[in-house]
Amino acid sequence: MSPPHRDRVWLLAAVLLLYSGGALSHHVSVPPGPLYRTEGSTLSLWCNTSSPSVAAYEWSMFPAHSPGRKLQIVSSADPGFSYAVFRDRVLDRRIYLERATEASTRLHMLRLQKEDAGEYECYAPSPTLRYYRSYCASVTLTVIPDSLHVSLLSPQELTLYTDDPLTLSCEVFSRTEQHTHFSVSWYRQDSAQPLLTLSELSVVSAGSPYKKRHQAGEIRLEKVSAILYHLIVSSLEPDDQAKYYCQATEWIQDPDKTWYPLTTKRSHGTRVHVVSPRSALLGGAAVFPLFLQKHSLEIIYTKMAVGLPSRLCTFLEAVLSNCCSKSAFENKRNPENPLCDVSGPQPGEEPNRCPALYPPVIAPSSDVDNALHHVISMK
Repeated sequence: MSPPHRDRVWLLAAVLLLYSGGALSHHVSVPPGPLYRTEGSTLSLWCNTSSPSVAAYEWSMFPAHSPGRKLQIVSSADPGFSYAVFRDRVLDRRIYLERATEASTRLHMLRLQKEDAGEYECYAPSPTLRYYRSYCASVTLTVIPDSLHVSLLSPQELTLYTDDPLTLSCEVFSRTEQHTHFSVSWYRQDSAQPLLTLSELSVVSAGSPYKKRHQAGEIRLEKVSAILYHLIVSSLEPDDQAKYYCQATEWIQDPDKTWYPLTTKRSHGTRVHVVSPRSALLGGAAVFPLFLQKHSLEIIYTKMAVGLPSRLCTFLEAVLSNCCSKSAFENKRNPENPLCDVSGPQPGEEPNRCPALYPPVIAPSSDVDNALHHVISMK
C-alpha cells in the first residue's frame, strides 16, 4: 500500500471514530462472578463504562428459578422502567441507583430476598448505539441463608472484685457451605469503639482507649477453638464495670479477591460489677447480692445469700468457726472476733444452727481494714 493511500485509510478511521462518539472503544463491565450474598443483607453492584457518553444505566435480571424470563429492575432515565415485582421496592428506595462517577453507577438492593438470586445485567447504551452486545455485561448472584450464630456463653450478670481476672466467652459459627471467615469484636455498651477486634484475616487490634492495656497484655482476645473466642482481662479495675457483648461478621472472598461482609450479628450482654472487698462487706445485702462462679461460702444476711471470693471465704470461715466454738449460742458478742454478732438463735428456730450465721454487726472500719489488709496480702 502506497504511503498516500495508507494515510487516507488512517484519516477515514479517525473520522469514523470522531463521528461515532468513541463508540468503537466503548464497553461495559460489572464485577466478576459468581457472587454470594445472604438473605436480608445488602447487594451493591457497580457498572463501569469506558466512556462517560452514556444515555442511561438500566439494570435487569434473569431469575434463577426462571432463567428465560427477563425482569426490568431500575433505570437511571425512565421512572416507569421497573416491573411490578420490583416497583414497590424502587419507590421506597429499597432498590436504587447511585451515580458514582461520570462513567460508573452502582445498583443497591436492601434486604435481599431468596427470589433475588439470578443473573444481573447492566445495559448502558450510548447515544450512538450500534450493537447491543457492546453495551451490556452481566454477573450471577446466589442468595444463601443467613446462618451466622453469635452467642455469649456467660451469665447476664457477674460481680467480681478489683484485681480479679475476668474471662468472657463468645461462640461464633455458621452453617453455610461457602468458605467464609469471621471477624469478632468485643464491646462495652457505653462505648462505640471496640475493646479488641480479631479481623477476618486473624489480625488483633485494640480500640483507642484500650491500646495501652492491650500492649501491656492486660486485656487479650484469644481464639481458643474453631468457634470459641475469649475476652480476657487479667486484673479488673473499677472502671471496667460495664455491660459487655461480642459482635461477629461473616466475610466471603469475591472472585476479584476482595473480602465482602455478608452479615453482622451481636450477642446479648453480660453486666460486670466490679467492687472492692471492703465495700462488699460493709454493704452487705443492702447493696447487692454477689453471684460468683467460684467456690464460695454462703453467709446469710437477712436470708440473702452472698458469695465471696475464696481469699475472703478462708478468712470468714475461720471467723465464723471461732464465733461458734467460743460463744456456743451465748447471747453475746465475741470480743475476739468483732466482725461477728453471735446473738443466738431466734425463738422457734433450730438450736443447732450456728449463731454466727445471723446478721453480723460490722466492727469499726479500722478493724475491717486491718482484717482485709491481712487477707488480701495472702492472695
